[in-house]
Amino acid sequence: MNHSKTASYESNFLNMKRLFDRLAADSHPEAEGFPQESVQQLFEYMLLNNISDLVLACTLPAEQKVRLIDGVLQRLPMSFSMDADTFLDTKANDRSFQSLLRDAIITTDESLGRIWFFILLFGEKTHRQEDCLTLMEEYLNMMCGIEAELASEYPRSGFGRIARDQAVPIIRGMGKQYA
Repeated sequence: MNHSKTASYESNFLNMKRLFDRLAADSHPEAEGFPQESVQQLFEYMLLNNISDLVLACTLPAEQKVRLIDGVLQRLPMSFSMDADTFLDTKANDRSFQSLLRDAIITTDESLGRIWFFILLFGEKTHRQEDCLTLMEEYLNMMCGIEAELASEYPRSGFGRIARDQAVPIIRGMGKQYA
């Protein structure tokens, strides 16, 4: 990845992380039996899963995809507990981890990942629902920014609409919750 450019997705990430941390801290999920560490771990897994899915959907060779995922993760100002290879191996082989991702992270047309429900709940508990929407917007801008950078560096590799396609179920699911 071209590190000479200033990636706007990094600022989107920082804004999203700041909102998430503030909402999570102010809503006191530990009072509901959900420790802050678990909330932060779900946030990390969401990023690992969705960035990996974005890159894995392109047409580049598998080894290059893993390097690209690691490159994106290294650019984000966050310490991840797993690199791409470890995450992908755990996702492929650990049934309890697969279940956690399916239940808490993965969003489809039929099901909104629980991480987004938690974000909405945090917003309701703190009376800052607008922060939830801003967080989602920052997340979507971050994912589209990552993909735009990859598309410019790897033209004709399938990048261009993957992040937007991944975003549609999240937008619909969040919209249903607000309706």
